[in-house]
Amino acid sequence: MPTHSDAPAKKGPARSYSRQHSTLPADASFVSNGTVLWTNDDPDVRLIEPRLMVSINVNWIRFPLKEKEPEHRRFTIINHGDTPVAFKLRCSDNYAYYFNKVYGLIPGRRMNALPDSRDVSCFTVAVWRRPNDAFDIREVEGRHKDLVEIHLAPAYSFSIPPESLFHREAAYEQLRICFEYTAEAKSGEAETHCLLRPDMKYWNTWGERGSVASDDEEPPSDI
Repeated sequence: MPTHSDAPAKKGPARSYSRQHSTLPADASFVSNGTVLWTNDDPDVRLIEPRLMVSINVNWIRFPLKEKEPEHRRFTIINHGDTPVAFKLRCSDNYAYYFNKVYGLIPGRRMNALPDSRDVSCFTVAVWRRPNDAFDIREVEGRHKDLVEIHLAPAYSFSIPPESLFHREAAYEQLRICFEYTAEAKSGEAETHCLLRPDMKYWNTWGERGSVASDDEEPPSDI
């Protein structure tokens, strides 16, 4: 009758997976996830990122002095291409201004043509500036400007959160809006608070620009 032995089983010779026995050259640059081999050495297919065609309807927004209630404005991000676009908003003053959405996805024009979806290829962002009661008196004296950067990246799937597309190693396009605090109360006359100034750059991704604006009217370039 067979019996079980307490002696450990014998192990065969260990396999060696050193790079010197590999069929790949030592200087090969590749990344593999088990099903696809990504390489720059004589690839079968080259991936080309689609060109983003995105613009904004205004690039200069004014906010007057207001004591009790927040001042409200809107601007629209428009996707003119067929590729869905993810966006991220970044403001130089996150306390004074806040948005209804910081990350989002904008469908392409083809989604608008599908009868089952009819998605709009634009997104309207609502922005508020806090009333002066929320600031120290020294922070609301005199007019000043703040910068809003709109980061854009292609979105290849609607199941991927747009937050995951923006990190240090990812490339993205950029649009800019200038927020100007006028430090003056709103007058009774009709005023234009949202402007599109084509003489300033960064209002579209294809680089269209009119005459050069004066240096004192350019929005701040740092955050």
